[in-house]
Amino acid sequence: MEEESFEDAVQLDEVNLADPAGDKLERTYPRFVAFDFAPSYNFQVDRLQFDPTLRQMRQRLKWVAAVRAPAERLEDALRSEARRANPGPDGTGAFVAVHLRRRGYEHFCGAGLDYYQRLRFGVEITEEMCMPSAESVAEQTLVAARRVGTDLVFVATDEPDEDGADARALRAVGLKVWIGSDAEAAPNADTPPELLPLVEQATCVASDHFVGNLASTFSFTIAQQRDVRGEPRNSMSFWGIPQEELVGSGK
Repeated sequence: MEEESFEDAVQLDEVNLADPAGDKLERTYPRFVAFDFAPSYNFQVDRLQFDPTLRQMRQRLKWVAAVRAPAERLEDALRSEARRANPGPDGTGAFVAVHLRRRGYEHFCGAGLDYYQRLRFGVEITEEMCMPSAESVAEQTLVAARRVGTDLVFVATDEPDEDGADARALRAVGLKVWIGSDAEAAPNADTPPELLPLVEQATCVASDHFVGNLASTFSFTIAQQRDVRGEPRNSMSFWGIPQEELVGSGK
């Protein structure tokens, strides 16, 4: 798309997301771009070398109020929890966020990646990068937590099991685990469930360090939004790949 295609891009705060016909969307915003797949895909991306069109698009995208408000409440709750143990040098309370894709991902990590010659965003994906073990998750998350001086980790996952292998492994290394935006302590009980994954994405974007899955468009979207926020590349890492292989590229 040419640059002028984005000049009238708008924030869809007032759109009725429940409008099945989309008539209100068209009447209110006659010029908008709709995506039927994660907008971090099908662009020329080599590792974290985001192409100009993708960067420009990401700068225009904004969370709707129905996502932004609960995400801000969740971030506030996480930072409040973190401050109880360690307020940090600036008093805000730090937390690490991680993304774990688990449910049904075994097939994609096998036959699915074989279809793409096991390449994803310019990187040859290993099994540990796509489906990391619980022990690897705990080890890498602990490194990130120590780097930012916290013991609190927010887990965005499609398998939110408080007693699952990932949660047990994280707690075993001394981390406090907050799983998902609909966790019992989360202040978002009234948020529609279909919006919770976006709330979790926004929360990961706002974290002090993010650890993601390089094979996942969900994680890659978070990485792009962190760039838009101006977060340093060394404040994010990915399962199973040394941080220095990606940090600093494309920025």
